[in-house]
Amino acid sequence: MADRRIQCPVEDRVNANESVLEVNAFRIVPESGDNFFLDFIHYSAATVEAFVVFRVRLHGDVLESTRDRLSQDMVEVTSSDVSLVWPPMASAMVN
Repeated sequence: MADRRIQCPVEDRVNANESVLEVNAFRIVPESGDNFFLDFIHYSAATVEAFVVFRVRLHGDVLESTRDRLSQDMVEVTSSDVSLVWPPMASAMVN
C-alpha cells in the first residue's frame, strides 16, 4: 500500500474568541458499505448534552481495533444516550 501521509506544518493555536471543547467521548456511525464515521465528542454529564467536535471517516477493517483502543480512555456515546448537537462551532471534517 502506498504511503498516504502528508508532510505539512500544523498550528496548534486557539482563537481567543472561541472556547475549546475537550474531547472526552466518541461514537461510531455507519456511513455506507464498509465505511463509518468516527465522531469525537465533548460530553457534559451535568447537562446530558454532547457536541460533535470533529469527524473522521474510517474503513470497517479498523473499526474494532479503533473502538477497543478509544474505549480505554473515553466513553462511547450512542445517540439515544444524550442529546447530540452538530456542529457547535466551525468544525473539522477529515476524509
